[in-house]
Amino acid sequence: MTNQQLEHFRPGSGEDPYSFFEFGRLVQSIYTRARQLGLLFLVAAVVGAAYLFNAPNTYELATIVAVEETFNPINPQEALLEFKVSNGPTGLVETRKALLTSYSHTVRVLRELGWEVQYQKPKAIGVEDVYRPKNYRVVLDRSHPQLLNTDFELILHDEYYELSVSPERGDKSVIVFDENSIERVERALVFEGLQQQYSYGEWVRCDFFSFKVLKEDLASFQEPEAALFHFSTYNEQARRILKKSLRLETNERGKSSLMTVFMKGENREQLADFLNATIGELRRFELEQKNVMAVNSIQFIDEQLENIHEKLEFAESELRDFRSENLIVNLPQESSQILDGFASMDKEFTALSLRKNIYEHTLAVLESERTYEGLSLPSFSMFNDPTLSTLTQELMSISAETQRARLVLEPSNPTRRTLERELEFARSGLIKFVQNALSSTNMLLAKLESRMQSANVKISNLPATEQE
Repeated sequence: MTNQQLEHFRPGSGEDPYSFFEFGRLVQSIYTRARQLGLLFLVAAVVGAAYLFNAPNTYELATIVAVEETFNPINPQEALLEFKVSNGPTGLVETRKALLTSYSHTVRVLRELGWEVQYQKPKAIGVEDVYRPKNYRVVLDRSHPQLLNTDFELILHDEYYELSVSPERGDKSVIVFDENSIERVERALVFEGLQQQYSYGEWVRCDFFSFKVLKEDLASFQEPEAALFHFSTYNEQARRILKKSLRLETNERGKSSLMTVFMKGENREQLADFLNATIGELRRFELEQKNVMAVNSIQFIDEQLENIHEKLEFAESELRDFRSENLIVNLPQESSQILDGFASMDKEFTALSLRKNIYEHTLAVLESERTYEGLSLPSFSMFNDPTLSTLTQELMSISAETQRARLVLEPSNPTRRTLERELEFARSGLIKFVQNALSSTNMLLAKLESRMQSANVKISNLPATEQE
């Protein structure tokens, strides 16, 4: 409406400033916008339905692991002198959790499964991951560099296959799976000798990759089938699994602890294979630790038995010589007291010798080893040193925390470096204590040997008048 029309317009005059034509245009505009919004909503609904129809299903599998507290039969509970990464069921479970969620463990599992090659197949919208294709598989040369961030496109025929390589944009790298080492490619990608067609089982080789495609025995391609694959690093897969797929829950019950491992993903067979492999790797780790503990314990016992056997043979020989020289059958009370005192001193000498051997064995372990997992120091009823037990428990506790940190933290991490310094300080303190205790034991042994020599002189001078 013009300014002149507004000047003649007065409220209540019955005149309408909007014409029927302008009102019609307003209605038409509203109708047009409503149709546009309805069309957009319809398109969004169709796209959403198509995405949901093509989106893969997500599954979560779980397995229960029983972690039991190990018991060393030669190590009494009241004088525990065992170097192991645990402080009861909680420590054992935390150690196993740290192991299962560590990069090193996950990389070993991935290497065992052989997940270097990731398979895919094209779909109407995007591509779909495929686990262990039924008709073909790729065998790679693990000692040869393999190009990363590159799709290898296959057209599978019954007698041969067509190959094309499609590197993605950006920096290029190659990986040698045997060494798990990655190197950046600085030069241009030139695939010399690459053909468009290959026979099944024929090696495809160039500077940037080396592999062959095998057709399964019962596979048959009546029509060409499209497929894709690419190489994936262990570290990348481990990072993705630990961040998005794997989780753990614990349920402690007395001396045994139950740990549930959950794995989430899109393929149930793949999830089951990973769970079985990770539990198998955990069992191998536990078996190795038990074997190390058993070997060290048996070795220490054998050394002590051999030493005691030699001393017994020497004592028997001395006793036979003494009886042969003096022909003593019945001794008076004074002679009996001398022999009883000698026997008491011999028993004390045996106990001190055992104490010395344990100190020497402990010192050898501390000076030769930097990790104490699986090592054990047996204790006996005649040997009880509370100070050594306390220092050992302290070193065991710090060693447990340091071992967990080494599983999940980088060497430059401040927390790990602090724990390693504390471990070294505890180790040095225990070494000094054992050295001092060993010196004191040697002094006692020297004094006792002198007393035993005097007793031997008295026994040799006893009269042989009390014979039958």
